[in-house]
Amino acid sequence: MNIKINGEETKLPCDKPTVADALQWHLSALERKQSFAVAVNSSFIAKDNYTTTPLASNDCVDIFLPIQGG
Repeated sequence: MNIKINGEETKLPCDKPTVADALQWHLSALERKQSFAVAVNSSFIAKDNYTTTPLASNDCVDIFLPIQGG
């Protein structure tokens, strides 16, 4: 299935992927341990819903990692 992750075309190797599948595919193990937020088609997805939120072809997944600033 083809989706976009942070604006980049991505092909997931499963038929019925969830947000958790996309994160597993896109983020390293270290990045998955950090804090981050996820939106699908501009709608925030709570962490408790990652495994139950299905993705559809052409969905846009945005992963927001914290950045330092001042």
